[in-house]
Amino acid sequence: MTGVTIVTPSYKHLYAEAAKRFRKNTGLPVHAIRVADSRGFAAKLELDRLAPRGPIVFFDVDAWVIQPTDFSKLTGGWFAVNDPAVYTYGSFPKEDCEEFSIPKGFYFNSGVMALDTSDSAHRKVFKLARKLKASGRYEPKDWTDQFWLNLAALQCEVPIQHLPLSFNYYPMAVKHGGYPHHPRTPKIVHAAGFKLPHKLDALRAMEVVFGYDTRPMVPEAITAYHNRTHD
Repeated sequence: MTGVTIVTPSYKHLYAEAAKRFRKNTGLPVHAIRVADSRGFAAKLELDRLAPRGPIVFFDVDAWVIQPTDFSKLTGGWFAVNDPAVYTYGSFPKEDCEEFSIPKGFYFNSGVMALDTSDSAHRKVFKLARKLKASGRYEPKDWTDQFWLNLAALQCEVPIQHLPLSFNYYPMAVKHGGYPHHPRTPKIVHAAGFKLPHKLDALRAMEVVFGYDTRPMVPEAITAYHNRTHD
């Protein structure tokens, strides 16, 4: 398994810090795909061509792995986090899901994904995503890669295995009302929604707040909160 990210000139100042934390906390190597600014989002639709063949963990260069994270079991499927922005008024995930009939419970955030570029079903998603974008038949609100990957995965009937939000936590999800609370222990923090000049500061702040060691939940507390919620 290999970590993969895309680096453009505008985002190159984020790469070293993101790659260092990814290697430290996952034990995996990092493969950087370097492209021009104009190709940043398009390159993600070409991971079947540009990434190493085999199991990969793709992470946006503005996403930091801040806790020890074992990806070894994330094989044999396409893993990603269900994007909470599908419920946020005015967001492109919500508007695109509703306009193009993408189930909100299916729609994933493409900032962190575990998949296999040697899997023919996964390769088909990227090929179809490029074809759909080139067709001119769709005019999504999304200016990134995310809509195309979601639509292609849906049409290819590739099941998305959803990870907890802690695997791709971005605070805008909570700020804008798409998610009820911050994860107890975020493993990966993502500066999605922050303007480029503020991304590095946002990541550093999130690492300070959430980078501590967390003990397992106390069994009595688990029972108490379960009963309070459900009984």
